[in-house]
Amino acid sequence: MRLALAFAALLLAGCLEGPRAQPDVDLKLPPVETPTLPSIPTLPTGSTPTPTPAPAPTPAAGLRNGGFENGTEGWTLEAGEGSHASVDCESASAGACSLRLGHAGRGVSARQDVPAGNARAAFLSYKTRDPAQLHRGSTWFSVTLYALDAQGAIIEDGRMVWDESEGYDEFRTDSIGSQVPAGAATVRVLFAAGPSVEGAEATGDAATWVDDVVLTLSPFPGPSFRNGGFEAGRGDVPEDWGFGTGVSRDCALAHGGLCSLRINGATTGAGFAPENDTIRIALWVRGGAADEPLVINATFFRESSALGYLTGTAAAPGETWTRVVLPPGAVPEGTQKVSLHITAALDAPWWIDDVDVAWGS
Repeated sequence: MRLALAFAALLLAGCLEGPRAQPDVDLKLPPVETPTLPSIPTLPTGSTPTPTPAPAPTPAAGLRNGGFENGTEGWTLEAGEGSHASVDCESASAGACSLRLGHAGRGVSARQDVPAGNARAAFLSYKTRDPAQLHRGSTWFSVTLYALDAQGAIIEDGRMVWDESEGYDEFRTDSIGSQVPAGAATVRVLFAAGPSVEGAEATGDAATWVDDVVLTLSPFPGPSFRNGGFEAGRGDVPEDWGFGTGVSRDCALAHGGLCSLRINGATTGAGFAPENDTIRIALWVRGGAADEPLVINATFFRESSALGYLTGTAAAPGETWTRVVLPPGAVPEGTQKVSLHITAALDAPWWIDDVDVAWGS
């Protein structure tokens, strides 16, 4: 895998509608009653700002020849010594051809740059067939989605890399996503493959096939909170958020941007450091059951000791995206970490999106 990452590093060197404004919903917090945790004072709610709709997308050239029906048109191929990439019209997913990346030699890659326009989020779906990975440890394959500035330099924020480690003999669909940082001029898609050190002599015929590559860009900037729009992730797994049974990233339904998080009978969460003595939490929600509210809880920790918490519930809005706003809460002195947990009952799924955490009154 280190060889994979090293090679990928060398290679790197070498429209959807925005959200419709909905009325804000003030979340009423029940009093905190606990013999062990102090109550968190709540400041006056004040006025809640109305979310600004996303700007209209700027026309931008999309990814070309994602099905490789026109050979390698639109793609830049690079191969190390003994490596080979080619269009294979005997193995394909939907059309007639696909791209074959051989695992022999020193590694190979295929990349394509797409103008970013005013994009702030990117979602890449693709299909791969990778029987070589059935011999785990002898080969590697990776997918990278990232942004470049006007000078062609990589912008590290928003970079998403996935290293595949499982084999499958039939084409399957996968996806990764990332935020597109401000100042990005280009979004780059990169597929790379090669042998591991111990398998270099035994993978001459091994390869990964890539097909049906689709890149979708969204102009919605999303919240400032880390991956609060769930754009970054791989398949149904969100980056930076807790996941498991009952929690999955959903890129078929979103408030703004391209993805949301679906919760059913489960809890998701994220941890972060405090930035101020007052915290503000807001999020967009959808779905749920009328008799089972969504529970939102922020716990304040110093090391492993809980200093207090801020908690409340949100009523199910049904099929309409609704913004839930917690009144600002005081952060206890000495807090080193805040743990945010969002819990949904099993009766009906909830979707959450554009979770934002702000600081100050």
